[in-house]
Amino acid sequence: MLANIKDAALRGFNGTGLTEAVARSRWRAGRLLVLCYHGVSLGGEHLWNPGLHVTLELFEARMRMLVDGGYNVLPFEEAAVRLQSGSLPKKAVSITFDDGFADFALRAYPVLQRFGFHATVYLTTYYVLFNRPIFNLIVPYMLWHCRDRHCAANPRLGFEHEADLTSAQGRAEAWEAVSSLVDSRALSGAAKDDLAAEVSAHLGLDYEAIRASRILSLLRPDEVSEISGRGVSIELHTHRHRTPLDPELLKREILENRHHIQEMTGRHPVHFCYPSGINRPAMLPVLHQSGIRTAAAHSPGLASCSTNPLLMPRFLDRQGVPEITYLSWLAGTGALLSQRKPAG
Repeated sequence: MLANIKDAALRGFNGTGLTEAVARSRWRAGRLLVLCYHGVSLGGEHLWNPGLHVTLELFEARMRMLVDGGYNVLPFEEAAVRLQSGSLPKKAVSITFDDGFADFALRAYPVLQRFGFHATVYLTTYYVLFNRPIFNLIVPYMLWHCRDRHCAANPRLGFEHEADLTSAQGRAEAWEAVSSLVDSRALSGAAKDDLAAEVSAHLGLDYEAIRASRILSLLRPDEVSEISGRGVSIELHTHRHRTPLDPELLKREILENRHHIQEMTGRHPVHFCYPSGINRPAMLPVLHQSGIRTAAAHSPGLASCSTNPLLMPRFLDRQGVPEITYLSWLAGTGALLSQRKPAG
């Protein structure tokens, strides 16, 4: 209900010209919109998890809207400096990608190059170096891919009973069985990949073909080296995509992440993104001590000069976000409307 009311309000703003007036306002000129993406589908990832992946067609359309709307797409480093100095151009936008999926190089990067847009990739490095499909994603994806069937029991894989993959609950229970097995055995990355291959075979899928497709795999080191500095900045996202409570462990995650990025790019990364958007006040001193200049969160909003640079808001664009909503966030009306509390 609330979403429908907001959409109606946004259409009304657009119809009266208010959206464009806000986009060109002094208020918007002092603010930066940071767009957040994760992946651009190589197969059916956007159907499996529309919050994680968008289609190539949607991504191209979104980039075209930036051009058609006259938005100034800035490298995030430049945007962060100009935000603090009060020298942002009007309608300023930066583009970021989390994780560093292989599809960035295969799908998103050519589009960005065509439009002349710079992007920042917050790279988690463990699965770059161990370049296999991410276990915690590929197994649920394979279970979803087989959503037209039941899965026979196989205690070796954690399936004590036949699993009903035709329902979301059945797939969740099947994944819980596999992940519990991993936890109980404390499997290494290589052992988990072997287990994923066994699950794939049990489901009647070709794991080698899945690996070759690079679905839910990350960039290779050579790809990171190739795109770094060529319209792409590679920044920090922890080594193992986790935000540990232990300050020393968090420091080590950042240091290891930075070390590997430096080896691949020759650059010293200073911008950070919280894995899964998880951030806590106790983390901020650790980031400061680690030489982090900005840290991107998942909280929606536009950044201003008063924004804490270690809590930078972003707008997560994803499959299913209506065009009017996307356009409203570019202009700023979406942020204004989201700040208003519903009556009652």
